[in-house]
Amino acid sequence: MAGLEGQVLQEIRDINRILREARALNGGFETLVNTIDEIKDKVGALEDKLTDLNTSLYQPDSGLYARVKDTETTQELSKTKLQELQEDYDLLSGSVAVVTRLQAIAGKDLDDLGVVVKLKQNFSKMYWVLVAAATTSVGKILFDALTGR
Repeated sequence: MAGLEGQVLQEIRDINRILREARALNGGFETLVNTIDEIKDKVGALEDKLTDLNTSLYQPDSGLYARVKDTETTQELSKTKLQELQEDYDLLSGSVAVVTRLQAIAGKDLDDLGVVVKLKQNFSKMYWVLVAAATTSVGKILFDALTGR
C-alpha cells in the first residue's frame, strides 16, 4: 500500500505544481478580464469615432455628401452660365466682324456719317430751343394783349 500512497502523494504533488504554474488560476483570469475591459473601452471609442465619421459624411446640411452635391450643383450652374456667355461672345464677335467689314467698306464715308448724325442731334436740340423761345414770345404777346399792357 505504501506504493499506492506514494503514487497518490506524487499525483497530488503534480496536481499542486500544475495548479501553482497555471496562469489561468494565478491571476490569468483577472488579466483576461482586464484585457476584455480594455478591449470594450477601445471598441466604445471606435464606435464613437465611427458615429462622428458617419455624421460628418451623411449629415443632410453639412455632411461631406451634401457639400459634394452642392459643389456639383454649383459646377453645373457655372457650366450653364459659361455656355451662355460663350454664345453671347460668339454673337458679339459676329457683330464686331460685321462692323469691322462695314468700316473697311465705308472708310471715310462712315466717319462723315457719324459727324452728320451728331450734327442732326445738335440741330434737333437747337430746333426745340427755338420752338420753346417762339412759343414763350407768342405767349407773352398774347398775355400782354389780353391784359392791356
